[in-house]
Amino acid sequence: RVFNNEPNVATATRAMVQTAINALGYSPNHSARSLAARESLTLGLLYDNPSPNYIHQIQRGALQSCQEAGYDLLLHPCQFGSADISGEIINLHRQGRFDGVILTPPISDMRSVLDALVEAHVPVVAIAPAEARPDIVQVMTDDERTCVAMTRALHALGHRRIGFIAGHPDHRAVGLRL
Repeated sequence: RVFNNEPNVATATRAMVQTAINALGYSPNHSARSLAARESLTLGLLYDNPSPNYIHQIQRGALQSCQEAGYDLLLHPCQFGSADISGEIINLHRQGRFDGVILTPPISDMRSVLDALVEAHVPVVAIAPAEARPDIVQVMTDDERTCVAMTRALHALGHRRIGFIAGHPDHRAVGLRL
């Protein structure tokens, strides 16, 4: 109860247990805790994005949030064009590799993947998915408004020939940015 920060522990008892923990150098066994809880205490971050800077920033934020919540993070690259990407992801979940999943574009754009995860009752956070869905948590940016503001800023600086590197045509954000 002390490790789980439960409220039903007397202050004196909490102090004695914490003293014993410190004296023994004890730390809980992650595997044992996950078995007892019937959870892996791990979230999966699934990605297929060739930009190392983008993935690095996502990983950094996900790792920090997981550490604060007492979770580990499984990083798993996926092949966007894979014929059975949904099956691969569901299989990872069934093997107990993760309790919930964070999907980055273009994986978050794939309706078949989202449908399979929802059907398997896997908690999902989708970053910039192609469609708004009430059955998953979504993190969105206003790509259209942001790109308009960036283009106007460049124009205000005197730039007249402004290039646009589109990216993968199947990504929802590409069309909004264009």
